[in-house]
Amino acid sequence: MSSLNQIANVDISLNTASVGKASFGIPLIVSPTTAFSDRVRKYSSYSAATGDNLDAGTLAALQAVFSQTPRPKQAYVGRRDANAIAISLSSDPVTGRIYSFTVDGTSVTYTAKDGDDVAAVLEGIGDALAASSVSSLFAVATVTDNVLSANVSNPGNTVITPVSNISLLTRGSDTGLAADMDKIKAEDNTWYGWSLVELSDDLINQGAAWTETQTKLFFSRTSTPAVWSNATDDIASQLQAAQYLRTVLIAHRQSSTEYPDAAVMGRFFTKDPGQTVFALKSLVTVTNSKFTDTEKSWVISKNANTYEQYADNIYLFGVGTETKASGKVASGEWIDIVRDRDWLVDDIQTSIASVMIRSGKIPYTNAGIALIVNTLRARLQNAQLQGVISPDEKDTLGDTVPGFKMTYPNAADVDADTKASRILYITFDALLAGAIQLVQITGTLSYSYE
Repeated sequence: MSSLNQIANVDISLNTASVGKASFGIPLIVSPTTAFSDRVRKYSSYSAATGDNLDAGTLAALQAVFSQTPRPKQAYVGRRDANAIAISLSSDPVTGRIYSFTVDGTSVTYTAKDGDDVAAVLEGIGDALAASSVSSLFAVATVTDNVLSANVSNPGNTVITPVSNISLLTRGSDTGLAADMDKIKAEDNTWYGWSLVELSDDLINQGAAWTETQTKLFFSRTSTPAVWSNATDDIASQLQAAQYLRTVLIAHRQSSTEYPDAAVMGRFFTKDPGQTVFALKSLVTVTNSKFTDTEKSWVISKNANTYEQYADNIYLFGVGTETKASGKVASGEWIDIVRDRDWLVDDIQTSIASVMIRSGKIPYTNAGIALIVNTLRARLQNAQLQGVISPDEKDTLGDTVPGFKMTYPNAADVDADTKASRILYITFDALLAGAIQLVQITGTLSYSYE
């Protein structure tokens, strides 16, 4: 059969390739959970997480995320390798009562005998574990202070699920956080901020060091009293001395049971970059800490943050002192500025890359340079609309002060070596829109202006 190609030969290429943009509104809760073997699990609501047999701490952190108003559309749980488990009883021993959990689907069960106390039941559970087919996954279990503890011989993707009348707590390595984070990131890198379920100043230091090498933000909490004192070797002082740009520390007295770090992500990640400051908002599920003025001044001076009561029924995160605003990372930079900068870098990179990928060739001519320059200009103008870069404004003399300036070459002026390298050099200077967090007003009341 003849073909229409003989009359009109048409060939249409699809130039629709694009580069995916990063998300700056997804929080990650990092936990040594044994509820699942996935490295990352995604939840669209708190109720969706309750059916996954997550431990109480991980559920509480997710509840802090999803309880905020407004709340994020999604939150992730990243799994650390658990290297130890701790089992306690969730009900008092009663003759005939069954206590059980599963390890990779294998049931470990003990039935309480007449006269068993808590320690006896836990020892019975330990004996049942030692006699099971999964005993090789654990070191010898011991009972101390009504808790059955066992180290995990080969930390990894073992799934341990409580079934009846027991509570399960897990612990990750004291030194392996960076390796765990690398595994989580390798599995899924679409999240931006993260926090730990575990409460440990040592882990905060590890998390801060790892995050500094990433395009992420690390939200942490501490209940170490030295933070709100004149101490110079506490965790806040250490982070400040290291000038970490990507770690947010919250001084919170109830950090062992509450998760203000997760709540802050849930509350502020609902706003796009440029649309919010990480301050002056209430947090749900978080109890306000009560600091004296002196304690508060030490916290703020170390670039840590607090959640406190400021008036009747008014509780706010990120309020500093009368002379120093809060809502900062450890280095002293504003949290929102770090996030805004990360967003702008990603927006520019992905836009420029998309243009270059879709173009068959961008010549090193004024027309080719203009294609790149116009793309960059559009992204900077978008950043102005977003509230990241200042708009063009008039000064007191009536002259226009542009929000940004760009410098790029004329193709005819570019030397041969630079053209041969195929690298186009463009620079820009932009003014941050910034934000107002403190207001100081001076006024006078009198009977006359004279």
